[in-house]
Amino acid sequence: MSSRATARTRDRSRAGAPYWPLLTDHGKRLVILTSRGDHGYDKGGRIEAMNHVEPSIRTAFGYIGVTDVESVAIEDDELGGERLSASIARAEHEIDALVDLVLAERRRAVRGGTTRSTSPLTQAKVPGFPGARC
Repeated sequence: MSSRATARTRDRSRAGAPYWPLLTDHGKRLVILTSRGDHGYDKGGRIEAMNHVEPSIRTAFGYIGVTDVESVAIEDDELGGERLSASIARAEHEIDALVDLVLAERRRAVRGGTTRSTSPLTQAKVPGFPGARC
């Protein structure tokens, strides 16, 4: 095992899986806030395949063991107008819901309850990282 602390470690004696994430059991959550010039980058959207930002960030953080990922995006910032205003309002609502979720989880943890619950925002799995939420 590596002598210095890193987010991912390597152990040559581990057959088949010499690397493993060190942050898996530390309850870390990543919140990705983005702005997009167009719309339709979300799962099932018309240009989902062109969204390289959130999937790349999820992959990188999943590699070190952070697989509890939430993503909120403002879209149509190049178009402006009512579409942008509606997207900002939607994103603010999603952020408020996420803050409420995190605060509720912390209250439960303080009272001795569970520290994680299923997010109301998204339920997708991070490819290659079992049990991940994003």
